Amino acid sequence: MAELGSYASWGTYIIPSETNLKQYYIKGEYTDEHFGTGKVIAPMEGTSGRDRFYVMALKDINPGTSYFWYYNATGKLDNIIDYTENDFGKGRENTEYVNNKWNNSSLPWGAHNNSDMWGLIQNEIADGWFVPSKSEWAAFGSEFEITSSNYPTYGLSLRYWSSSQYTAYYAYSAYFGIGYINYADVYFVDSVRLATTF
Repeated sequence: MAELGSYASWGTYIIPSETNLKQYYIKGEYTDEHFGTGKVIAPMEGTSGRDRFYVMALKDINPGTSYFWYYNATGKLDNIIDYTENDFGKGRENTEYVNNKWNNSSLPWGAHNNSDMWGLIQNEIADGWFVPSKSEWAAFGSEFEITSSNYPTYGLSLRYWSSSQYTAYYAYSAYFGIGYINYADVYFVDSVRLATTF
C-alpha cells in the first residue's frame, strides 16, 4: 500500500523554503506514547520573523467521534483546489475561508448543523489552530512514514478531514485506511485533528 503523500498526484507536496524566520531554542524533551521522544522547541523572546514549524495535535478533537465537513454548504463553497495543486502552507487560509462562511449569518445556507466540525473548533481556531490542507496531511503522513498498515500504532483514526475542497460538493480527506489523500461529500463524517505553526 502506498504511503500517504506518495500515491500518484493525490498527495504531491513540496515543503517550501522560507526566509526571515524566527529564532528558536531547545526547551526540553517530550515523550508521546505513539510518536516517541522528541525535542521541545520554542521561539526565542525578542526575535521576530515568520513561523518555521508546523505542529500536528497529538490527539483528535473528541476522539472516537466523527463530524460533517459542512453539511449545509453542499454545492455552495467555491474555494476549489485541484488534486494536482500543492497547497502546503494553505491550511490556515483554507480554514479561515470556510470558518468565515460558517460564521456569516447573512449567507442563505440554512441553519448550522450541530455535527459540523466548524462549530466544534471555534475556540481552537481563535487560539491559532487550523484544519490541515490536503498537502499538509500528505507531508505529515510521508514524513512519519505512516501507511495503511501502521497508522493505528500512531493513535490515528481511519480518516481525517482536510480544509481543502475538491469540488463544491466534496472535500479532501487523509484516508489512512487506504494510505492516500481521498475525498468525500461535505455531509460525510470524518475525524478531526488540527495543526498550528509557531
